[in-house]
Amino acid sequence: MPLNQCEVCHHAPLECRIDSDEPEQPYLLCEQCAHRLLTFSLRPLEWFRLAARHGPSQFYLHDDFYFFHGVAQVPREEVLFPELFPAPTLEEAAEDLETLIDYAMTQHHLAFEEKTLALLRKQNTSALLASLRERNAHPHAVEIEAQAYEICANVLEREAEAWIRSRWDVFRPGAFFSLAAASAACLPFQEGFHRVIHELNAMKQKEARHFCSVLAHFRTEKTLDWLEMHVSTPVTDTWGRLAAVSQLSWARVTKWLEQGRPLSLVALDALYACGHYDTPLLRKLTPKLLEPDTRERMTERLEWYAADDPAPRVQQKVAAITSQWDAILL
Repeated sequence: MPLNQCEVCHHAPLECRIDSDEPEQPYLLCEQCAHRLLTFSLRPLEWFRLAARHGPSQFYLHDDFYFFHGVAQVPREEVLFPELFPAPTLEEAAEDLETLIDYAMTQHHLAFEEKTLALLRKQNTSALLASLRERNAHPHAVEIEAQAYEICANVLEREAEAWIRSRWDVFRPGAFFSLAAASAACLPFQEGFHRVIHELNAMKQKEARHFCSVLAHFRTEKTLDWLEMHVSTPVTDTWGRLAAVSQLSWARVTKWLEQGRPLSLVALDALYACGHYDTPLLRKLTPKLLEPDTRERMTERLEWYAADDPAPRVQQKVAAITSQWDAILL
């Protein structure tokens, strides 16, 4: 698209600059398209073009205003002839690499959109990586940066090693989750894990608690060692879910139970998460408890702990765990 043309219609000259959530990435539009943007009355193809460039979660574009595929939910003016401006379907997008990448950029949860990822895996990897590099070589929305990392993590893997390594010098914090996922898939394990751990260790405690789930992508017992040094109160489910996907064994659970709070609470949350997949990542990774003891001895150990810690949270979690060993074990 020429630089002096509207980002939506691709033929009218630029007339309006409308601020987005990112100061360096405003919407650059002609007057008519700007009006439709501000009145939440974009046609599906117009929404698609902007979402592919700015990300589908930007203000004026997100799902409070548009259904999937850019159908206006709450237009302030009539949407004019939407049937003449359909957004491409996945099958239509797959006919052209750049359109398929655009389609991927409009997905809210790309890492879990297996049909889209499967079609991307069929593309020429060199051309795919070149397009991702180009889209991030000039001012771009952070959501587009994150989507590029998700494609590297789920499609390109080691083919994107050099590019992902270079991105650690320039990434923006809003893309950290996705860069960590890409580092787990694209870089040698020690390098990727070290880079993510270094970043987490530089954060304040509250930030580290929020971002620590990025370690789930490495699925390593080394994460449990990191948790032992960094778990703090309040103990949220995040710690336990992370432990569950990090090669959790019964030996580690008993160690944490013996150490008491806060690690004992993390141990219970982790056991529960091994049989209760309540997040997309847990459903994707399906963790199970490794190297278990007999069900009878594990139940006895948990009930012994519950007798020593009468908090309702503990009582409820132990009861739930001991009633679902079939789901928790391999």
